[in-house]
Amino acid sequence: MFLTYGFLHAGLSHLVFNLLTLISLGRPLVEELGQGRFLLLYLVAQLGGGAGYALLATQPAPMVGASGALFGLAGALVWMRLREGLREMSPTEALRDIAWPVALLIGMNVVMYVALDGQLAWETHLGGFLAGAAAMAVLWRRPEAGAR
Repeated sequence: MFLTYGFLHAGLSHLVFNLLTLISLGRPLVEELGQGRFLLLYLVAQLGGGAGYALLATQPAPMVGASGALFGLAGALVWMRLREGLREMSPTEALRDIAWPVALLIGMNVVMYVALDGQLAWETHLGGFLAGAAAMAVLWRRPEAGAR
């Protein structure tokens, strides 16, 4: 359950939306991490999404889609931006810099939750996001100052 749910989808539109999201979030991460570490990040986020659902869901329901892993990729990108921001600005400014992307993700979840009449595994999204950020903290070798 913790891994296989990410390969099942609730229809063609669900699959296509997830694939487009994977392409847009995955491309910069593959460039930063390489293919092997990207795959590890993806799997950790997928497992984190499943764990988040197992720990937080109050009603058993089918869990389908790659959104746990995709939110993990978003968490990894937010972590990467925060770390880069801390090199360039104060902690308050760096946190402010990532506040909008995080607020957008939360807002998107609220809208989807309402639109889908509560049939949204937000627990999976949260678990994946946190697992992706934590994995990125370990996997990312940030460039040295002055590099790039």
